[in-house]
Amino acid sequence: MLGPGSLTLETIQQVESEVQRLNQLKASKMKELFLKKRTEVDEICKKSHMDMPYQTEMDKIMDLIMSGGFQCWGILSSFQCID
Repeated sequence: MLGPGSLTLETIQQVESEVQRLNQLKASKMKELFLKKRTEVDEICKKSHMDMPYQTEMDKIMDLIMSGGFQCWGILSSFQCID
C-alpha cells in the first residue's frame, strides 16, 4: 500500500513521458529558431558582400540541437560567435 503523497509507477511513467515530449518540443523550437537566424545571417552576408559563416560551425550547432543534450544559452552564444 502507498501512503499519502506517494507516487504510483503509472504517475512516474506519465511524468517521464511528458518530460520526453517537452524535450522533443524544445529541440524542435530550437531547430526552428536556428534555421530562422541562419537565414537572416545568410541574407545579411549577401547584402553586405560578406563571407558566409563556416558550414562546419553551422553543422556543429545543428548537431547540438538535434542531440537534445544542450543548453539554449550555449547554442545561442555559439551562434553569435560565428557572425
